[in-house]
Formats: sequence, structure tokens, C-alpha cells
Amino acid sequence: MTLRNLGDTKHNFTNLHKKPIIDIMMDVYVDFENGLDNLNEMIHFMGYPSASHETIISEISKQFGNYLEGKRCRAFGPNTGLNLGYRFNQIEHLESVQVVFMEQIKAGKQNIISLAPDIQVICNYKLSDFDSLGYKGVPKLAIEVYSPSTGYNDYSFKKDIYEAIGISEYWVIRNIENVSVFRLVNGKYTLTKYQTHTGEDILEIPSQNFEGLVIRLNRRDILDYE
Repeated sequence: MTLRNLGDTKHNFTNLHKKPIIDIMMDVYVDFENGLDNLNEMIHFMGYPSASHETIISEISKQFGNYLEGKRCRAFGPNTGLNLGYRFNQIEHLESVQVVFMEQIKAGKQNIISLAPDIQVICNYKLSDFDSLGYKGVPKLAIEVYSPSTGYNDYSFKKDIYEAIGISEYWVIRNIENVSVFRLVNGKYTLTKYQTHTGEDILEIPSQNFEGLVIRLNRRDILDYE
């Protein structure tokens, strides 16, 4: 394991790992070989995402890209963060936010909190809508692909945050056979589950935000990479 002291400077963990959680200013040691997630100034060492995880992201991004061609929207990957500092007043009441970001809040550093969705679809944006921590607005749709080491976060505090800031559609892809879609109705998420049945190879997930868009995940294509 290689440890490197990054010192007391601000770092965007998006550039260090495919599955970052937050950006904070702190004295931190980073494991460049095994990757990390960082919560509340505690380092959780973890492996890199599986080939299946990355294949699902790649396939969904490709299908969104094909659908969005010529439109004023784009699907961005995890290297484009979601800056929550501009919307902290919308999430500070959440118990999960107070727990997960306790040290940052105590230190008055809530303005540099960010998340990095695996995919976020952003429309009608300008370059000025982005800074070093990511997009400063509200995406039309966010997607997280479940990882065993961080998957609980997808169903808990991330869902709470995405609901509070008004992301109208949020998908959690547990695996090729099981997708949870949260849609915002009167300020609250309602859940619809999409699952394959015995003998089915293709899971279809329609979007409420984008008319006519149905994402198709083929079990055979994805499992070839496992």
C-alpha cells in the first residue's frame, strides 16, 4: 500500500477515484493503489469498481448520449462532481447530512461539500455553471450504480440529498436484474422497481423526464465482463 500525504489543502477526490463521496479540506493520507472513499474525515480503503460496474455506467452513458444528441442536455460521468455548497441551506436540516458531514459543518467548511454521481444528466448549462467541485445547479436525473463497499449510501443519505435539492429522477442500479427509480412527486420521492423475471435477458427502464427514452440493459452483454 502506498500512502502519500496531501497536506492541508483542498482536493477534489473525483480525480483520485472513480467512486468519490465528498470533497473536503483536511490533512489526509490517500491510498493511490487501492482507492478510497472518504466520509467524515475517516478513510475507508476499498478496491476499484468491478468491470461489471464500469460496463453498466458505460452502456447507460452511451444510450443517453445517443438519445440526447442534438438536444441541450448531456450525460456526465463521475469525474464531474455535484457541488452542494451552493444548496447547503436545502439539505442542512437532514439528519443524515448532519451525521455524514459533521466535521465539515463544525469547521464551517460546508461550502466545499460535493458528491459525484456515477451519471448525472444536465440540461441548458453554461460553462459558468461548473467549478472545481462540479456542477452548481440541479441535474435533471442522477444515477448511482451499486457497489458493495458504498451501496448503502445510494439508498440513504444520497437519496435524501437528491430529493431535498429537487433532482426529479434518481436511479439506483443494484445489478442488471434490479433497478430502483425514485421520481419526485410534490417534493417527495416515490419508488418504482424494475426487475427481470426468469428467462428474461433485457431490463427496460423508462425515463419520466425524457419522452420516449427507455434504457435497455442486456444481461448477456453485462455478464460477459464479470
